[in-house]
Amino acid sequence: MTDIPGDPKKIRARIRRYERRLEEERREFGCCHDGAGKRYFIGRAERLPEAVAKLRETMLQNRFLLPRLLGKNVDALHISPDSDELEMMHIDHIPEEYIEIWKERELLWASTLYEGEFSTVRAHCIAIERELEHEPRGERRTQLVNELFGMKR
Repeated sequence: MTDIPGDPKKIRARIRRYERRLEEERREFGCCHDGAGKRYFIGRAERLPEAVAKLRETMLQNRFLLPRLLGKNVDALHISPDSDELEMMHIDHIPEEYIEIWKERELLWASTLYEGEFSTVRAHCIAIERELEHEPRGERRTQLVNELFGMKR
């Protein structure tokens, strides 16, 4: 269980530490492997543009996480059993303290973004992933993969 501090200064310090670690991973490996879920804690320090960017990035990395958090139906998000199984497993193992930091105000904010400005990029991402399910190797598949990874960065 992770000990989440109550003091705003300590929260901001922890967020900065998490951001540094995630950025180090991104520089070293080209992406973040955040098995501990640190990225879900970032955005609690009233830095709205960064919080919006992190929420969007999280939504694109696991299309089931945000709707699950918001209590929305995920059926329309499924692409194939093979590609969805791992993402579904991850959302079942979110530490409870990460769920508990989402109060009514934050949930409303996330829901507004999810249903609003994120909806177009989410639909486009899902369309690309569905197309990739049947696209053979070649120039078109390479183009789709590059576009998808570009969106997720």
